[in-house]
Amino acid sequence: MECTGVASCKSPRWLFFLFVLLSIITRGARFFILAGLLNKFGEPIKAALERHFAIFMILIVAIILGGFWIAARLL
Repeated sequence: MECTGVASCKSPRWLFFLFVLLSIITRGARFFILAGLLNKFGEPIKAALERHFAIFMILIVAIILGGFWIAARLL
């Protein structure tokens, strides 16, 4: 039997483990990106983030989705 996609090649248990692992990594990355920005740039970046919060979140989501895409390609 030939595998045609990730879902047909891996067990549901493995996919759930991968989902949990990547969720932990991406949540941690989001926290550390924000903490690093606030630590390095301080009050100016805090004001900019408050003004442009939607754009910042879209950028973070795009980075996270890109990470999932890269992870899917590597596995």
